[in-house]
Amino acid sequence: MSGTPLNFDEIETVKLLRANGLTFHAISLKINRDPKTVKKACLDPIIASEIIEIQEVLADQYESLSRRMIDSITDDDINKLNAYQRTIASGICTDKMRLLRNESTENISMEKLDADKEAREERRIELEESMSEITGVDYEAERVKLREKILRESAR
Repeated sequence: MSGTPLNFDEIETVKLLRANGLTFHAISLKINRDPKTVKKACLDPIIASEIIEIQEVLADQYESLSRRMIDSITDDDINKLNAYQRTIASGICTDKMRLLRNESTENISMEKLDADKEAREERRIELEESMSEITGVDYEAERVKLREKILRESAR
């Protein structure tokens, strides 16, 4: 059935499947049409905007469902999990939190973190020395004074 335009029902199906993330090829297999026909329909500006609208509605629905599921978890539910399940769930939650905060989820060793910290500290010292030469300000002494001030104020 190639060469003929998609009918209304096919277009509605294409919009929904595309909004759910299916490829043109996967959609074409489901509706038994040529992938090029599906792609052409999806690239039509009106259909493309409707696909985006459907995606937004779906995203809102998934967000609502996710909140309901998270809110329904009790401490008793968590306590029923074995150590392995808790570890996996904790890792997933940590990754999701980091993604939402635009932080890396890459696995990094503590040695790498320590090395990076040392390199940043060395660079900071170099920059402070350069700035001291330019401005005549002793940044290390200023930092010590600031630490002392913070300690005094927090002791009050």
